[in-house]
Amino acid sequence: MARREGGTSSAEVHDRKEEAEQRRVEATLGAEESRDLAELRRVEAALQRLDSGTYGDCADCGEPISLQRLLSQPAAECCVACQARREHRAGAAQG
Repeated sequence: MARREGGTSSAEVHDRKEEAEQRRVEATLGAEESRDLAELRRVEAALQRLDSGTYGDCADCGEPISLQRLLSQPAAECCVACQARREHRAGAAQG
């Protein structure tokens, strides 16, 4: 086995590259799975609101969610204004 300067073989370098790529792929798949599960939960919650007759009503202020918002995000639980407030609070809490 050929050694490079510093005592690292080319096979060892290749193995570390493969390991790094595998970790990157696993992290990406994990993030995709988390995103998909969150979307599934949002859709299931929207279906429950539909069953209970509250679909289309903002969960925060109770006002109707605009049709344009529901067409673009059918699982939306808040109107645009309330969603913006939620995101602002979440951003402020993070840092």
